[in-house]
Amino acid sequence: MTASPTAAPREKNMNEKDVIAYLKTHPEFLQKHPELLDHLNLPAADLGKGVADFQKFMVDKLKKDRDEAVDVQNQLISVTRANLDIYDRVQAAVLGALEARSFEEFIEIVTHDFAVIMDVDVVSLVIEANEPGIHNVHLKGVRVVSPRHNQKMAA
Repeated sequence: MTASPTAAPREKNMNEKDVIAYLKTHPEFLQKHPELLDHLNLPAADLGKGVADFQKFMVDKLKKDRDEAVDVQNQLISVTRANLDIYDRVQAAVLGALEARSFEEFIEIVTHDFAVIMDVDVVSLVIEANEPGIHNVHLKGVRVVSPRHNQKMAA
């Protein structure tokens, strides 16, 4: 039994004649799979001495531009995914803070839960207060400053 040209791609030991026969019987193959053209070494047109092949130059430039656009698109997708992850973390942290029933519980959520949710080592809460009694708060992760202290730091 002889193999038909259409059965050639299923055989394990294909040769050039098999590929040629297959492509001749399936002329639309490269139209259906244009990505394969990037992997082919096509012969340059012999236009004679001193004649430049601008069409090949343009095609090469378009391929390069397309590859760069694909790289930019992949980077954009990666950054977008990272931003979405950060957005989800911030939203979870804010929702957690909104569930606090007291100021002490709020401080507990901010100084402990935020670090886990945001995947950071430390979270500190800095409170600006005018009243002298509030400055005596001694809680881990909480710092109380006066408005004047904030102005000094900004300068």
